[in-house]
Amino acid sequence: MHVCSIVSTMPHSGKYSLCLKNMKSDAEQWNSLGNNSFVTREVFGPMARCLTWISVYESFSEAMEKFESSWGSDVFTSIISRIEANPASDVVYPMNLVRSIYGELKDEYNVDMLRTYSLKRNMLPKAMEMIPRVASMAEKVNLNVTAWAPITGEDMSSMTIMYSAKSLKDSGMAMDNMGMSEEFQEIIRAAAEIGDLKSAYMQVPA
Repeated sequence: MHVCSIVSTMPHSGKYSLCLKNMKSDAEQWNSLGNNSFVTREVFGPMARCLTWISVYESFSEAMEKFESSWGSDVFTSIISRIEANPASDVVYPMNLVRSIYGELKDEYNVDMLRTYSLKRNMLPKAMEMIPRVASMAEKVNLNVTAWAPITGEDMSSMTIMYSAKSLKDSGMAMDNMGMSEEFQEIIRAAAEIGDLKSAYMQVPA
C-alpha cells in the first residue's frame, strides 16, 4: 500500500516559472528530511496549468511520523516563510491524503491519466472486481494501473483510477488501442451502473 499527500496550486499570472522553481526547491528540501516527494504539472483537465506537490509513503505510520518531524523542522519553517513573503500561486486543492487500493507505483511510468468516479463505499467491492480486467488490458498497451481512495477531503465517496504511461506518445497509443476498444467501452458502461465519472485529467513530471 502507498499513502500520498497531495496539494495543488495555480501559479499567478506571469509567475509560472517562479512557482515551478519554488515548488521543486521545496520538494528537494522536503526530501532532505527523508520524505519522497516530487512535483507534477497538469496538462489537460479541469485544473490544467496547475502544479501539484506529491509525497509518497509506504504506510500511514511512516507518513504521520514524517509529517510530525518535518513540520517541526527549520526546513518547513523556511518554506512557509518564503511562501508568505513572496506568494507565487494560490492553493486550489489543499493538502489531502489518499491511499492505494490496487496496484503498485512504478517510477518509469510517470505520465498519468486520472479518472475519478463518484462512488458510494458500499459499491467499492464491485468496482474492485473490474479493475484486474482493466489492468490486464492496460498491460498489453504498456500502461500501469493503480486505484486510489481518499482518506481526507470534501468528497469521500469517490475512487480514482490512474493509467500511467512512460510518455505522452505511449499514453496516446494506449487511448487509441485500448480506450477506444469495445472491450474497454463495455467496462465503462458497466462502471456507470455503480458510479459516475465526474472528472478526468492528465499530469506529467514537472
